[in-house]
Amino acid sequence: MASEIEYFLQGVKSPVRRFKLGERTLEYWAPETQTDRVLIAHDGQCIFDTRVAKKATTWQLVQNSIKVATELDVAPPLIIGIWHQGEVGDSVSRGKDLSPESYFKSGIPLFPKNGPFDLNAIRGDFYLSEIFETYLPEVLKRTKVAYSPEKTAMIGASRGALSTLYALRNHSEKFHTALAHSTHWTIGKYPLVELTVAGLPKPEKHKIWMAHGTEGFDSEYGEFQDHAHKILLEKGYSFGSDLSFTKYEGHAHTEAAWANQAADSLRYWINKSL
Repeated sequence: MASEIEYFLQGVKSPVRRFKLGERTLEYWAPETQTDRVLIAHDGQCIFDTRVAKKATTWQLVQNSIKVATELDVAPPLIIGIWHQGEVGDSVSRGKDLSPESYFKSGIPLFPKNGPFDLNAIRGDFYLSEIFETYLPEVLKRTKVAYSPEKTAMIGASRGALSTLYALRNHSEKFHTALAHSTHWTIGKYPLVELTVAGLPKPEKHKIWMAHGTEGFDSEYGEFQDHAHKILLEKGYSFGSDLSFTKYEGHAHTEAAWANQAADSLRYWINKSL
């Protein structure tokens, strides 16, 4: 078993633990009380630790989870942060993990903000398979948390939101709820929206929470998000039942914005899994 380092978040009694599995860095936080919920988070560098996070700002998922769990009188979830390739801010390396591989390699035009990148280097399928086949089992072994797909969610923002929705295509039997902040539709525009929604499972067993802001990159998402809603409804999803969307006025494409939104997405998931 790979050795761990641990550190504490201010005001939180149980530690965050970090270890490496092969070349991948993983972090997790387990509450002091026994839990049966699991939250898998992309962009692990920005989930817990301000020392490694982009602009020293995290999603505060632990603090948000404790807040929501207290409101709903349940135990907070086990939270697993999966570090992406490369350093924080290296969008090309990050994209190798978080790009929906088969969609990006399907021949649709792509419009990455940072210029062209090598499609052959994308490993989005392998990345998701490793999460469920290797990383999740390893953390479960270390924590002895009772895992069930019905009480498991995945959360991500921007390219991580695309990967979260893509995971519902490839691993729908392994988690219940997709929490997609600021889904980065503009990299593939309407064809990417259509491929993504077409790949989603039928709505009976799954829930999807989506959101975006109105500033920065997020200001460009509206027309594509509206198109996603249209075809999601045609597919059988319905708002209030298995689909939710929030527009956050004044929110930008930042960790600070996603930290402010996270309590809402976590509340939706936990309420739907009670």
